[in-house]
Amino acid sequence: MSQDILDEINSLIKKYFDDQKEEEFIPGKTKIPLAVP
Repeated sequence: MSQDILDEINSLIKKYFDDQKEEEFIPGKTKIPLAVP
């Protein structure tokens, strides 16, 4: 595998986990209420 392919895979994985992280903080979708008044 060339380094370019590995870099692309790494960036895709990072983007995937970043997207997952953002979803966790959407009110009403998270199992643990983070900002309950």
